[in-house]
Amino acid sequence: MKPFALLLLSGSLLLADCSKKSADPTPPVVDKPALLTAHDWRITAYTLDVRGQTTDVYSVMTCGTDDYYHFDTNGTWRYDDGAVKCSPTSPQTRYFGTWRYDARQDYLFMTGMPFLMNNSRTREDYLDPFTVSANELKIVFNWNDNGAQTKETITMVPK
Repeated sequence: MKPFALLLLSGSLLLADCSKKSADPTPPVVDKPALLTAHDWRITAYTLDVRGQTTDVYSVMTCGTDDYYHFDTNGTWRYDDGAVKCSPTSPQTRYFGTWRYDARQDYLFMTGMPFLMNNSRTREDYLDPFTVSANELKIVFNWNDNGAQTKETITMVPK
């Protein structure tokens, strides 16, 4: 009788274990706009890739390492100088524009972004890829500059 009881017990444990594995939990829904607007975002990495040659822009930034992006819930954004400015006469807010999140395509769309090589001009751009979590925001700009495939990657953390 003991072997039968032991077999029955082990069989029921095996079935219970299998039923736990077959359950497919639904991944949690991430509210990217809420994460984006939760706080200011300080730049921690900035790279520029032109035709496969990558430059670490952040490593040569002498006065922009405390600069940050701020996203408002009303769909506006701004890029502010931190406490350390390149010039004492520089405005606190250097760039600004609008943003919207396209949940269907998982894109962040921004207007007013400066071009790195000519920051007197601005652009409208989809950021692809765009990732955001409670601990990190990464935006990537891809464009073709007179035949040169160019990519800017900016990584940020909460300020």
